[in-house]
Amino acid sequence: MEATFLLTLLITFLASFIGYELISKIPQTLHTPLMSGSNAISGITLIAAILIYPELGDSQIFQIIVLIAIAVSYTHLTLPTICSV
Repeated sequence: MEATFLLTLLITFLASFIGYELISKIPQTLHTPLMSGSNAISGITLIAAILIYPELGDSQIFQIIVLIAIAVSYTHLTLPTICSV
């Protein structure tokens, strides 16, 4: 299980770094279409995390990761709406 966790952590860090580098180079004209796609991905992540949570069993590490995914996805989907009011 430790090898799986380390691999998951490595993929998360690499994806975060690559995502940051890609997003920093996006021109303003592509902002709206990309945010629409990003919102769709957050919605899929939120639904998947909610569906997979009951099947995790006793693995506290994976439960924490899934709860973080739920929190981040929910924040990403609701924060722009809250801030625009």
